[in-house]
Amino acid sequence: MSVSSTRPELWILIAAGAASLWAFTRPRASHPAEPAAASARRAPALAALPRGAQLVMRVDLGQVRKSALGAALTGGGREIAGLGSLSEICEFDPTEQIDELAIAVPEQRGEPALGIVATGDFDATRIIDCAAKVLTRRGGTPAPSRLGEFSSIRDRARAGAEVAVRSGGPVIVGEGEYFRAMLDAADGRSATLLGDEAHTTLRDAVAGHGALGVTFVTRPGWLTRWASDDEALSAPLGAVRAGALRVDLEPSPRATLLLSCPAEPTCQELGKWAEQLIGKLRGSVEPDPIAEAKLTVEPNAIRVRIAFDPGGLQKLVLGLLLEKGQ
Repeated sequence: MSVSSTRPELWILIAAGAASLWAFTRPRASHPAEPAAASARRAPALAALPRGAQLVMRVDLGQVRKSALGAALTGGGREIAGLGSLSEICEFDPTEQIDELAIAVPEQRGEPALGIVATGDFDATRIIDCAAKVLTRRGGTPAPSRLGEFSSIRDRARAGAEVAVRSGGPVIVGEGEYFRAMLDAADGRSATLLGDEAHTTLRDAVAGHGALGVTFVTRPGWLTRWASDDEALSAPLGAVRAGALRVDLEPSPRATLLLSCPAEPTCQELGKWAEQLIGKLRGSVEPDPIAEAKLTVEPNAIRVRIAFDPGGLQKLVLGLLLEKGQ
């Protein structure tokens, strides 16, 4: 597979995380400090996602907001395409209250599903009221309901995502059966991603979450979604069945990427592919976004450690976001 065919993987590993940073990073609005006891009781976002997922991404907004890169990416109030500022619609910006964000793509056949969990000191009434105003401006018909401890809202006029929130958090967004499974996980009625052995092992392999962490477990043939059958069969990336990415922003931005491979020859080929991708990143903008890169081939895996130049990384991330918005 040629270097030009690596664009989908580039988006998977970098742009998804960058888009989340752009969408959800702002300086926290000033409000009374949360009592220490309440903070200690708050479960992590992964505790509201059911065990078993193909891909999990978790962002620590506390770390992001404190970083130089996070500060550079912050802007005005959140804008909803065609509707305007979220602060104007709701009279406050609920994204300012997010402490931690987690996104999961579950293991299931048929239509793809997506689950989103945000933790924070949320007021359920204000969140539901805000969601209702957004739905109304979009021409929908808000349908509020009560699901145990959670208040929820959906669009009665059309099928789509449902939002549920419990005072003090979390906020849960999802659809159909997976949405119900997320509520069960949040209420402690089913196993969660906190105890998922595969994703826990992958996180441990890169020393934990960081400011942004991604773990994934794939099925054979997954690459055919992004490349032709012939390219997927011949590409070493197609042999990857699991991996993890950890991104830290302080004291300086750096990342660790781990990709599994079934045998040493495949690991060597995968290492060459990774070197090509690093080379492409290094030539993408000026100044060079990569200050240092180290690639090692381990038994059944390759590991890439990258230290970024802050200015070059900022320019790269902004370029990706601007291109996405075109």
